[in-house]
Amino acid sequence: MFNSFLEFFGSENKGYVKRSEDIYLDFIMNYSKESFGSGLFRVVDSNNLESFKGLVQSCFSELSDDIRVIGFDWLGRIFVSSDTSDSKIYMCDAGSHEILEIPLGIKEFLNNEIPEYPDELFALDFYKEYISQGGISPSYDQCIGYKVPLFLGGLDDLSNIEQIDFDVFWTLMTQLW
Repeated sequence: MFNSFLEFFGSENKGYVKRSEDIYLDFIMNYSKESFGSGLFRVVDSNNLESFKGLVQSCFSELSDDIRVIGFDWLGRIFVSSDTSDSKIYMCDAGSHEILEIPLGIKEFLNNEIPEYPDELFALDFYKEYISQGGISPSYDQCIGYKVPLFLGGLDDLSNIEQIDFDVFWTLMTQLW
C-alpha cells in the first residue's frame, strides 16, 4: 500500500499489514510515531492525534475541524489531510505562518509526492546542509525551528535555526502570530 513511500526512505523493513479500509487510519495504525529519513519526516503518534490537531487549529483557525494529522517534518511543519474525503493535504508551517495546499489524497501524497518532490516538501537540501554542518537529527518530540520567525523578518538560513521542543515551537509561533 505504501511501497514507494517506504522505498524512498529505505524503510522497506518496517513492513505493512492492512489494518483498516480507511487509508489514513491504515497509515497511522501501521506507522504511528515512526521516524523516516533520520528525522526528516515523522508520523504522528496515534495517542497524540488530538493534541497535534489542536496545535494546528490554534495557529490556523481557517482550517476545517475535520482535518486529520498525518505527520510532521524536521522543520516542525505539520502535514494534515483536509477531511475524511481525503481530497487535499495541507502543509502547515508555524515558522512562516503559511499553509501550502497539495491537491492530492493521502496515498498519492505518500507514494508519489514525497518520493518525487522531497526537496520542495521537506527542504531536503537544507536538511542535508544542516546535517553536514554538524546539526543533529531531531528526536520525535523535537524540531529544528527558527530563532527569529520568518514572519518577523528572520533569515531562512542555518544561522537562524536551532533544535527546540516541538510543542514549545508551535506554542511560541502561535503566540507571536
